[in-house]
Amino acid sequence: AQAGVQLSNGATVRVFMHATEPVGLIRVEGVAPEVSLVAPAFGGAVGEAAAGGIRAGDLTQLGYPAPEQTAGPAWRAFAQQGAEGFRFAVYVAWRDAGGAWEAAWSIASSFEGDDPPAIARARVNAALEAGFDVKFSSHAAWWRAYWAQSAVQLPNPIIERQWYLEQYKFGAASRRGAPPITLQGPWTADDGGLPPWKGDYHHDLNTQLSYWPCYSGNHLEEGLSYLDWLWETRPACFDWTRRFFGLPGLNVPMTADLNNNQIGGWRQYTHSPTTAAWLAQHFYLHWKYSADPYFLRQRAYPY
Repeated sequence: AQAGVQLSNGATVRVFMHATEPVGLIRVEGVAPEVSLVAPAFGGAVGEAAAGGIRAGDLTQLGYPAPEQTAGPAWRAFAQQGAEGFRFAVYVAWRDAGGAWEAAWSIASSFEGDDPPAIARARVNAALEAGFDVKFSSHAAWWRAYWAQSAVQLPNPIIERQWYLEQYKFGAASRRGAPPITLQGPWTADDGGLPPWKGDYHHDLNTQLSYWPCYSGNHLEEGLSYLDWLWETRPACFDWTRRFFGLPGLNVPMTADLNNNQIGGWRQYTHSPTTAAWLAQHFYLHWKYSADPYFLRQRAYPY
């Protein structure tokens, strides 16, 4: 639920990203850190262009304008303009908290409102006002409830450990109301490059397999982020089916963007007529497991 470490100078650092709120917190005891906020290089000279395959090249290929960077005595922020009117902002602030140093950060986008910097700032200020311990208490409570929903005991400790690792990653990556898990989920490349395969949605079992753990793992609520998105993006898929196949009905492009619109690449797969069938199976699985008497919590099937 959190990472904690003691540094060589005797300082203790605790850090976590809240389980249900879009804010992270850090508490440092023994030293007051210097803070810098480094914006990714979304524009400028291109060092590595996309050449196909796994590597998609430098972030600079996006060609975004330079970020608007601002700062104060105890805060740093930047706002970034993206494509087609999309904007996002990052805000971090800190304070002295009874002899310890506490900081909070948040990211907000134009999907949430017209003023992403103000949204991120309000979240951070509220988190600092509440304090590290209060926020960690609600964060840890969510994870305790999550782990109480399922467990396994296997004769092979390596496979058992892997099961718990994958359940943790699923719990960290999927929330209803947020976009579904992409190829790398929230763990995209951070070395100045675009994520492999542009971090898109691959429906050739990649997105499908990402959500299989929610069924037997009894995490149906987290799995609904996937089904909600598939349901909400049906108009784009109906339109694509009419345009590409010249037929009525619903198919889904195998390589898709955030709105489930077809993007380039993998032509031999992206036009497969079987994609929608694999995706439809998830609606059946959710219905099946939500009604299964072996699972303690019954859920209404929303579709």
